[in-house]
Amino acid sequence: MDKDQIIAAIKEKVELPEGVAEKAAKLLDGKSLVGHANKDDIVKTLTEKLKIDEKKANEIYNAVVGFLAGGAMDKIKGLFGKK
Repeated sequence: MDKDQIIAAIKEKVELPEGVAEKAAKLLDGKSLVGHANKDDIVKTLTEKLKIDEKKANEIYNAVVGFLAGGAMDKIKGLFGKK
């Protein structure tokens, strides 16, 4: 996952103080975003480390998952698209 694109996706979807999107992307780097237990762990980590509320942490999580899901769908469409 491209960190700059992840940061841009977070900034586009979530209103955050300066630098928080970058810190969130760093915290999410290498983490599995799949599964309810992972989501709970990620949201908890974001709230604790970034000192943000749970709603903002969920918004960050959803922005990143939405970005990644969109990229996956683009790749799938590309496999079956016309050349």
